[in-house]
Amino acid sequence: MTGRLEGKIALITGTGGGQGRVAALRFAQEGAIVVGCDFNAEANEETAALLQAKGLRLHGYAPSTSAIMNRPRLGSSLPSQSTVASIFSTTTPRRRVSVQ
Repeated sequence: MTGRLEGKIALITGTGGGQGRVAALRFAQEGAIVVGCDFNAEANEETAALLQAKGLRLHGYAPSTSAIMNRPRLGSSLPSQSTVASIFSTTTPRRRVSVQ
């Protein structure tokens, strides 16, 4: 990989699988500090283990309702002078909309 995201922070939702997992891996391979979350704790841990096996790290966790109310904890392990370089969201609304 090129390292073009070296030292930059990427916030990624849905890191427990699919596009979110792939994005977390790719962003980390490019040097980004990846902060990710997913409501599926087991799947999120699988992604963290996958990255760790490649020598990479996934910051973040699968938040509970109480954790969501205490949002600052999500990025608490990041350097204090960090700025977010990218936000990648894989979440979709649960509400179905009829298109006519």
